[in-house]
Amino acid sequence: MMSSTNNALDVSINQCSAYRAVEAIFNTVKLLVAREWQRVLMEPSRVIGVLVQPLLFLLVFGTGFRETFYVQGKGASYVSFFFPGIVGLVVLFSSIYATLTLVEDKKCGFFRLVLIGPGGVFAAVLGKVIATASLGFIQGLLFLALLIFLPLNISAMSLLWAIVLLLLGSLIFAFIGVLFAWLSPSSAAFHAVMSIVLVPMWLLSGAMFPLGGVMRWMGFLNPMAYFVSALRDNFMGAGPSILDVVAMIASLLLSMCLLMLAQRRRVIE
Repeated sequence: MMSSTNNALDVSINQCSAYRAVEAIFNTVKLLVAREWQRVLMEPSRVIGVLVQPLLFLLVFGTGFRETFYVQGKGASYVSFFFPGIVGLVVLFSSIYATLTLVEDKKCGFFRLVLIGPGGVFAAVLGKVIATASLGFIQGLLFLALLIFLPLNISAMSLLWAIVLLLLGSLIFAFIGVLFAWLSPSSAAFHAVMSIVLVPMWLLSGAMFPLGGVMRWMGFLNPMAYFVSALRDNFMGAGPSILDVVAMIASLLLSMCLLMLAQRRRVIE
């Protein structure tokens, strides 16, 4: 009788501990997401910078190459061809700006306090990834509204696929951005990584022109190339390629594993 009572008490204690652990993770994630969005609302220039610069790219390059650029086999204008790449740029810029705050938080000591909080490292990393992905997703959705001005026949299924691809792409670059921010000891180091890795990732994705030769082979290792290709096929009416979607899911899992490995190997000082 005493043994069964003790077992019931142990089960109750374990359930209570599990509930408190989940609650601590949820509160930590909520804190980091709310803090990131509060920063955005207090600094609207971040949103303006993320949206206006790609819009200028679209207007300048779209009008500049309109008469000279032709996509063989697609029959699309350059603006229609370039638009998916610009959506990818919006998501990438959003991830860069959002994860730069992680470098600043590490420097001021805030993120160290979060790491030793009840939620622990897992909740801290998860919260930063969700905050970054939500910013990229929402800002990407705002930019998708420009579809109404393009000469494209977008069906309801294509729009649904665009939202799914945008969510998947936002998660991928959130994990990649947090990974580089976690490994960067300073803002200067993060800007260096941005210049030699993140920006070339977009330039070599086929966003501005079709890839060929060596650059085509480099695109096989570039998650942005699959993101842009899937969006472009979707907007052209063919639907996203299954290979592109599978490659994006594989990129998401790989970036997730690399971030988990990085947070185990490198401790924030």
